[in-house]
Amino acid sequence: MKTVNYKYKSKAAAIILALLFGSLGLHRFYLGNHLAGVAFILFTVICLSVPVLGNLIFAVVLADIVVIVCQDKEYFKRTTGYSEVVA
Repeated sequence: MKTVNYKYKSKAAAIILALLFGSLGLHRFYLGNHLAGVAFILFTVICLSVPVLGNLIFAVVLADIVVIVCQDKEYFKRTTGYSEVVA
């Protein structure tokens, strides 16, 4: 008989990644949302190429941090998925 343990993503780790590397979208890659991670990278490239939009990156990352913090624990577990550890 197999024992299956579910390992969920850490909300604290996602917030720390967002604070340190938010403009690169590493927190979204960590949470399993690769499309949003790529969107963060493209958005950063666009904002850095247009000087007027340079500070917009920080506002978007801050808004994403607020979204992660405000998510309910159960909703966060459902949306970030899990990895199976089979013993």
